[in-house]
Amino acid sequence: MLLLLQIILCCLLYLALVKCAVRDSGRNCLYFYPDAYLDEAQKRGIADKTEELRKGKRFMTFFCLVIFAVLVEGVSSSPPLLFAEIGNHFRIIRAKKRHVS
Repeated sequence: MLLLLQIILCCLLYLALVKCAVRDSGRNCLYFYPDAYLDEAQKRGIADKTEELRKGKRFMTFFCLVIFAVLVEGVSSSPPLLFAEIGNHFRIIRAKKRHVS
């Protein structure tokens, strides 16, 4: 149950970070799109490709640091809860397979 809660909280954090990046317009996150879209946006004068790539690098650095910090904090604060629960699920599955065969 705790593992499910941790997964849900990580997903909500991910959604919140992406929502903060997007804000209210897709123009704020053009760096998520492939290069062809960035080239087209630059042709139309909507955005500068180099500036968008720079913004994307800044956001992804921040994003990765936040996610990494949350994962490290979650693991360091309660490693038995996270990894032991996963291990218990695998042990239960193996035990059931041995019992059946």
